[in-house]
Amino acid sequence: MIFPIVYNWVIIILRTCFTTIGLSYLPVWLTLDYLSDLMYMLDMIITVHTGYLDQGILIKDLTHLKKRYLHSKHFILDLVSLLPTDVLYFVFGIQTPLVRINRLLRMPRLDEALDRIETRTSYPNTFRISKLMIYIFVLIHWNACFYFALSSYVGCGSDVWVYPNVSEPEFASMRRQYFYCFWFSTLILTTVGDVPQPQREEEYLFMTADLLIAVLVFATVVGNVGDVIVSLRDRDNVFFPNHELVKAYLRSHLISRELHQRINNWYQHLYINKKIIRENEILQQLPIHLRTEIAVSVHLPTLSKVTIFQSCEKSLLEELVLKLTPQVFSPGEYVCRKGDVGHEMYIITDGKLAVVADDGVTEYAVLSESNFFGEISILNIKGNKSGNRRTANIRSIGYSDLFSLSKEDLTDVLSEFPAAKRHLEEKGRQILTKMGMLEETGEQEEAEKVETKINRLESNLEILQTKLARLMLELESSNHKAQARMEQLEWEVAALETQLPEDEMEGEQGRVLPLTHMECQEEKPIIYTMENKPIVTCAGDQGLFTSLYTSLAQQLPREPMEWRRTYGRAPKMIHLEANFVQFKEELLPKEGNKALLTFPFLHIYWTDCCDTEVYKGTVKEDMIRWQNSLRAHGSADWVIIVVETNDTKKKNKTNILPRSSIVDKIRSDFCNKQNDRCVVLSDPLKDSSRSQESWNSLLLKLRTLLLMSFTKNLGRFEDDMRTLREKRTQPGWSFCEYFMVQEELAFVFEMLQQFEDALVQYDELDALFTQYVLNFGAGDTANWLGSFCAPVRSWNGLLLRRPIDMEKRDGIQRGEASLLDLRSYLFSRQCTLLIFLLRPWEVTQRALELLHNCVQELRLLEVSVLEGALDCWVFLSCLEVLHRIEGCCDQAQLAANCSHTVGLWAYATDKLKSLGELCGLVSEKGPTSEDLNRTVDLLAGLGDERPETVNSLQSPYKKLKEALSSVEAFERHYLELSHAAMEMYRAIGRLRSARLVGKSLAEFYMKKGDPERAETFLQEALKSYVSEGWSLPVTHTRKQIAECQKLLGRTEDYLQTSALLAGDVNLTTEERKHFCQEILTFADKAEDQSHKVTLSMGVFSQLTRLQFRPATASVHSGAVLQVELTLRCLMPVAVHIQQIAANIHFDLERGGTNGRSKGNQRQTNPGTIEFHQGNSSAGPPSSSAAGPPLELDEIQDRSPSDNSLNSTGVVCKNTHLVMRLHENISLPDTPNCVSPPAVTIQEGAQMLKVQDVTLEPGNNSIIFTAPSGQPGTYTLRQLYATVGQVQFVLPHIYPSVQYEVYSQEPQLTVEPLSEPLLAGLPQMVKFTLLTGHYAVKKGDALQLSNTDTMPILPSTSCTARISNPTAELVGESALFIQSSEKVTSISLPATPPYHTVEFLLEVLCIIPSGSDRPANERLTNGEVRHRPRSYSHPDTPMTAIDQRMSIDCPWSIYSTLLALTFYIPFKTKHSLLSAGNRKYIQVCVQNMSDVNFTLAEVKLAEKQHASLELQSLNTKTQQLLCSKHSVFCLWEVRWKDDLPSCLQCVFSANFSPLKQDVSAFKPFHYQFQLERVTTLYSVRAEIFPPAGEQHCRSGYLCGLEVCITRLTEPAEGEMAEDSKTDTDGLKTTKLMYEVADGSSNWAVCGKSSGMVLMPMVADATHKVQIEVMPLFAGHLPFPKIKVLKYLPHTAAVAIQPDPDSCVENDSLSLLDKALDDQGDTASIRSRGSVHSVGSGDQQQKGVAMPRLEPFSPGQVFNHSHAQQVLVLPATDDHILEVNAT
Repeated sequence: MIFPIVYNWVIIILRTCFTTIGLSYLPVWLTLDYLSDLMYMLDMIITVHTGYLDQGILIKDLTHLKKRYLHSKHFILDLVSLLPTDVLYFVFGIQTPLVRINRLLRMPRLDEALDRIETRTSYPNTFRISKLMIYIFVLIHWNACFYFALSSYVGCGSDVWVYPNVSEPEFASMRRQYFYCFWFSTLILTTVGDVPQPQREEEYLFMTADLLIAVLVFATVVGNVGDVIVSLRDRDNVFFPNHELVKAYLRSHLISRELHQRINNWYQHLYINKKIIRENEILQQLPIHLRTEIAVSVHLPTLSKVTIFQSCEKSLLEELVLKLTPQVFSPGEYVCRKGDVGHEMYIITDGKLAVVADDGVTEYAVLSESNFFGEISILNIKGNKSGNRRTANIRSIGYSDLFSLSKEDLTDVLSEFPAAKRHLEEKGRQILTKMGMLEETGEQEEAEKVETKINRLESNLEILQTKLARLMLELESSNHKAQARMEQLEWEVAALETQLPEDEMEGEQGRVLPLTHMECQEEKPIIYTMENKPIVTCAGDQGLFTSLYTSLAQQLPREPMEWRRTYGRAPKMIHLEANFVQFKEELLPKEGNKALLTFPFLHIYWTDCCDTEVYKGTVKEDMIRWQNSLRAHGSADWVIIVVETNDTKKKNKTNILPRSSIVDKIRSDFCNKQNDRCVVLSDPLKDSSRSQESWNSLLLKLRTLLLMSFTKNLGRFEDDMRTLREKRTQPGWSFCEYFMVQEELAFVFEMLQQFEDALVQYDELDALFTQYVLNFGAGDTANWLGSFCAPVRSWNGLLLRRPIDMEKRDGIQRGEASLLDLRSYLFSRQCTLLIFLLRPWEVTQRALELLHNCVQELRLLEVSVLEGALDCWVFLSCLEVLHRIEGCCDQAQLAANCSHTVGLWAYATDKLKSLGELCGLVSEKGPTSEDLNRTVDLLAGLGDERPETVNSLQSPYKKLKEALSSVEAFERHYLELSHAAMEMYRAIGRLRSARLVGKSLAEFYMKKGDPERAETFLQEALKSYVSEGWSLPVTHTRKQIAECQKLLGRTEDYLQTSALLAGDVNLTTEERKHFCQEILTFADKAEDQSHKVTLSMGVFSQLTRLQFRPATASVHSGAVLQVELTLRCLMPVAVHIQQIAANIHFDLERGGTNGRSKGNQRQTNPGTIEFHQGNSSAGPPSSSAAGPPLELDEIQDRSPSDNSLNSTGVVCKNTHLVMRLHENISLPDTPNCVSPPAVTIQEGAQMLKVQDVTLEPGNNSIIFTAPSGQPGTYTLRQLYATVGQVQFVLPHIYPSVQYEVYSQEPQLTVEPLSEPLLAGLPQMVKFTLLTGHYAVKKGDALQLSNTDTMPILPSTSCTARISNPTAELVGESALFIQSSEKVTSISLPATPPYHTVEFLLEVLCIIPSGSDRPANERLTNGEVRHRPRSYSHPDTPMTAIDQRMSIDCPWSIYSTLLALTFYIPFKTKHSLLSAGNRKYIQVCVQNMSDVNFTLAEVKLAEKQHASLELQSLNTKTQQLLCSKHSVFCLWEVRWKDDLPSCLQCVFSANFSPLKQDVSAFKPFHYQFQLERVTTLYSVRAEIFPPAGEQHCRSGYLCGLEVCITRLTEPAEGEMAEDSKTDTDGLKTTKLMYEVADGSSNWAVCGKSSGMVLMPMVADATHKVQIEVMPLFAGHLPFPKIKVLKYLPHTAAVAIQPDPDSCVENDSLSLLDKALDDQGDTASIRSRGSVHSVGSGDQQQKGVAMPRLEPFSPGQVFNHSHAQQVLVLPATDDHILEVNAT
């Protein structure tokens, strides 16, 4: 519907305003018009057939759909929009398309369609913006059309505002007309361009309207775009936590930088990887069932991988997935620590976690995706030795995503699944038993277990009551409707059958109501089922009541009543019905009889008496007798109904009183203060408002009284029942009597259709009886249990096809029922109620528990039962429950819920098999006479078939009887049941259970002599046992498989299974020797030498340990390497092995022959490898579905010249395992696997071989000598042992085992003997030479290039240490060192290959003076040596210097470059200080190292001016310079003639470490330059008090006079830089002064800064007057006065000095001023920065701007810095302000 609506909204106005366009394409427009009309009509048809939701139900009925659409406002708009207004073309002409304007009324349909698209699209924000643009386009289009229409109306081209004249060719085309108007409209509505000025009033109005619309359009666009941005931000805030809040919190609490960075990385990880940790908040708006489905689809596969949850029911897992909480752990973060109490378990969804030792370094294992841990700690199993504490440290390697399940959440879920809880606890105990972590607690644990079961049962009963109450209202509504219809039909039929002629009715003295219980017979007990209703007696005029009965019975249950019960139970809405019976005194309750159902709840007296005489004569006396009877029996619930009709009024017109007098007399005679007990019913048979109102009042009264009476009696009955139950410990208490009482309460609830409450009553009886049976087993015996201990005579199974089994109920009432009778009756009632509640699947669950519990109860009560009788009873009961469920469900429901019924199928199959074995129907010989007699006895106990199943061909009775009649029938039925159970188990995914049923079927086939079929089922069962770790069932099943394979003649499979059994410790020694001998016997056969049988090594022996000698598993070529294997022989006897061999794979590329990496960079393989049982010889771990983990190794390619890294990569070491297809690999420890292929020894292949070895039971050590000739990597791939014709093969050795044979290049390294190396002092460094494959000959020497910056100091004695590859000292040798100007030669001692030579040398790094830059040098190899440059090291505050040395080695034609990093221990600063015309130079030396030094002979010299004198003010000749401390030195500058403007200074000193002699002193130089040191200006200031005051006062204006004086004549450079010539011929310069007070002591009033034109002559003075106001009293310092140079735009920009050309230069103030006051003349700096008046951007762009430039340090001296002025407080005596400075 979008196209036709948009078409009409765009084209109709277009054709109306642009008539030329409309007429030029008229056929096209007419075609599109009527096509859109056709789409309008199709839309109406589709709308009529579109369903809608009514109270959540989709209505599809066409009648309702038509009615709803025709009465809606959409139909009116749709109809009006389709009116054929096109006929107006004949009136106005075809050129007037405006007649179709009614088509625009379909606009609401467009909004509805766009809203639906927006809710369904995946990109709602994009669609929302697109929809807004469409609306704006349509608005601009309409405005353009109106603009053209207005232009045509005014006259095109009449002024500049309207459209130009269409007669002009340029503006005559239709496209130009539309596009121009659209452009003009866009300009107006977007307000982005200039439009011509309107000329007429119409144009002004049009522009005004458009501008208002433009404002709305702009606001709409901004609002919508803002909403989109906000929605995007809100979406991110919902998905990801708000990082800014956390950042603010961290800043406010000063969190450490490291922790801050970790948190930032964590947030970045969440955002980049789109990790969502707030799933519950995101999905909170969805209903619980949708959230459950989402959680199941996302998380159920993850939860199903946990071992303890694999066999749990799906509903439990669905509850648990809602409890999973996602968590993200950062790298290095501990998930749990050893010893912590476990409150949750974790499931890894992404990332890797390491199991580490307590030291945090050693890793035991790595957990990856799909692994889990901590599952035992949340089960809280008693007897756990660890006490639910963590047994390991788990740490995240990288970022890891985990799901956590807390103990509290699991406990809450398991409270609703008691069976699953028991299953999980049992499974947890089995796991703890395997681990040896479970303690046995004995009888106390059993007692606690019983008590726990009792508490759990009571808790579950309360939960069940709560759950049942939730569905009550829905059940009441549906059941009431059906029952009301049936009741109405019954009463109508009864009323028709009992209608008598009028004359016969008048002669009758009384009337018997045609009701089922009108005349109750006392000799037969009344058993009420769900069809019974509360009894209401009717006395008085029976004919009157008969006439009103039908209406009363129909209307009474129509309106529900709220039923509020006692003890705070939730109110319920119930529909009240009643059985109206004739009043008889026999119906009233007898004294002491506390029954509930057999006595009436309400008594009604009917009368239509309107005559006073009649009332006094008969009616009153009848009422008195009626009330006396009620009072005698204690019945206080009654009501009198007086019926008023017009007929009685006319008949007794002369003798009657007003009706009110009769009613009043009745009320005064009988009702006393209860006037509401007398109700008037007016004209009940007439259809009038008065009659209807009277009926409603009566019905409300009856419902209220009936409900009050019922509630009161029910409460009394419950109290009596509760009292009876509390007496259960007293002698003489009978369960059967109590059973009948509580069942009557259940009947009452069932009568009210409160089936949940009725079911609760039966569940309470079930639990009570179970408790007594358990107490009996514990020794607590009840007398009434003796009747249930009688021998069982009948075992005919459950009967579920009757609502009430009266035969068994009578037996319970008489106390003669057996245990099976009680259980059968109780379960049949529960089954009936559950079916009423539409919960048939709960019947199957309860049935399975019932059958198991009954068997246990019979054992506890020691009831005598014929052997096989219980199997018959269970078999019949299972099939009866299944048939009952099939009767109330269709096939689709049965198929979808077979998980509930499969347990009964499997149980019936098991019991039928037991019966077959008992009756001899399974043996090959058939049943014996004894078996036949037993079969007859069992069939006799079944009795006759029940009438309900006589006509059924598939009844349980007939099936059992037929199955026990012959061997063939038994086999047919057993196979049918077995295959049905297996198919159901497979359909629901319970393969383990299906395989267990198959194992039972295999045993059946074995007894039948069919091993081929039996083996198939046994192999399937073996898979389950192996995967779950059941050792004894595995052994038993393998013995059965071996028997089948031997009978079938499959030799290889039989030998494989025999090998497994020979090594199975669960068998006896004789059995193991038997199977071992079977293998050895076959191996010794010599008939066919070519045919060899290949078996898995894992069944014969296990590789437990492999050890290399040497332990590094890495040797150089030609060295000896031994491999010791430890094999644990699983055979019970010694076995002679002809040959044990291992296949070796050689890899040349991974040997590292060509590399020059350091020795410690080469990968070292572990010397000893332990193979754990289960994965050592079996290849990769078989239990993991993900396969073995990747074993990755790094490979590097380095340059042979300078050892630089060229390329790097990663290689997988176990590709042969990773690339295997796991589905085609069968486990070698299972006999059904395909045997590994035979291994043939290739000639010339590299092998490890040992001949003639005898393997004793247990561990055996075998030593191989490994080949090590060619460099490379050798990997052990396969291991096999040959025993005659049998070859045992280990196809893959896992984990991967390899050793390396290397050929290494010589390597020379240098490292400091101690860290750090200090420049300026002699330092010892260690040279290490790894000879590699090179043999150092006598006479070989190292040639070291000497440099001026780092000379090698001569040494008289230098000794070299020689070590072998194992780091053992071989010898020592003195080195001969020769030094020349450029080269130092070091002779090397003769050293064999692969040894290490170490020696020490002393070097000295010269500290650079600061500015000297000598020319570059050349090394001995011709390379240019660049001067080492100092830089700041990030790890230390000292300045670092890298020194490189070039060494020529005898084994290479290339020079080796080695680098050492030295650190300058000092950091030097200088500053120029001024005091008037006097100048001082201060040098600060700061010790940045950890060593204490002594400074001596501190000097400062100026290199350029000899007349300049630097007088030292330092008194000490030697000074102590401690670590991290500073020393300040001061010199006064004195000159004779003029002070130079630039000084070149050199600071020198000698230093040495503390407590060393004078000879250890080393020189230290520091050069620096001072520029513009001459003082140019002097600034003085004076403050004057106010007029008439002697001193300044706070709050009063004072005068500040600033005097600026030129001290010297200008220099030549200064004259040319910034001076100008005035009219008098004087050179002047502009200065900028500024008065400010940063300490807030003064307030500067008026102009605080200004420009001064200063003559450039000596003693030129300029004064400035400024008003200031002191704010405080006391001695206040003068305000700050700054003087700056004002440079015009023509002045050159000062070039910043190169930071590399000088050492850092800080300035210090003479009066300790702050360092950041650049303009303050008291703070003297050697170099200043330039401040520009313009912006920095303009200067960067090259635009010349005037600027301010501070004077260089020392050029301006301010005399007012040290001055203070006395300020007195104000005259106000009440305020005293004192400022302490």
